Amino acid sequence: MYLVGFLVRFVCKCIYIALLKCLKDCFFAKEFPQKNCVVINSNVKRMAKKLFVGNLSWSIGDTELEEVFAEFGAIDEAVVIKERGTDRSKGFGFVTFSDDDAADAAIAEMNEKEVDGRPINVNEARPMQPRE
Repeated sequence: MYLVGFLVRFVCKCIYIALLKCLKDCFFAKEFPQKNCVVINSNVKRMAKKLFVGNLSWSIGDTELEEVFAEFGAIDEAVVIKERGTDRSKGFGFVTFSDDDAADAAIAEMNEKEVDGRPINVNEARPMQPRE
């Protein structure tokens, strides 16, 4: 009986020490990667860049939005935001590019350009602000 209790305490202590070491290594690492980056094979690689596209015509859907921005590079996702109940476009959407340079080119070229009769606004997406 004592041996079982001893083994259980020993195993729990080993797990506890391993967890502490892991947390210490994570929080007190000497070098952190740049913001918005992922470490792959010890190389720092930029993550995809998401663009906000505003003042869209209500007739534009996801595929049309992707077609408009496809000339600038590989697109991971193109989404037009819709109302919940009616499934009608809210007039804005998001386009996610794999490459930062392609996203920057799209911002420079497409901002204030007329698409389907309306001048669209294109800029880098920001996190949604909390409502009060």
